[in-house]
Amino acid sequence: WTLAAVGALYVINDCDANGDCAADEGTGSFFIFLFFISYYWVSEVLKNIVHCTCAGVVGTWWFVPQEANGCCSQAVRESYWRSVTTSFGSICLGSLIV
Repeated sequence: WTLAAVGALYVINDCDANGDCAADEGTGSFFIFLFFISYYWVSEVLKNIVHCTCAGVVGTWWFVPQEANGCCSQAVRESYWRSVTTSFGSICLGSLIV
């Protein structure tokens, strides 16, 4: 995100090779704010994917203990797959609200 933010500021503010920029400060500040919001949202989405995956593994372990018998068991793969497919929209919306 840092490289994207710096690159976007150079393009938006019409900066030359010496670092002299022609645009006003308001536009750059607005885009920095948008990059900050997008970084925070993506970090929340990733955190909630991990949370849903762990909750799915614990639920599987509780109700069907023979499927959750190791670190890389079928329960971990299936819970992760549910988190990034079926529940992904809910995770993204919940991360946006938080």
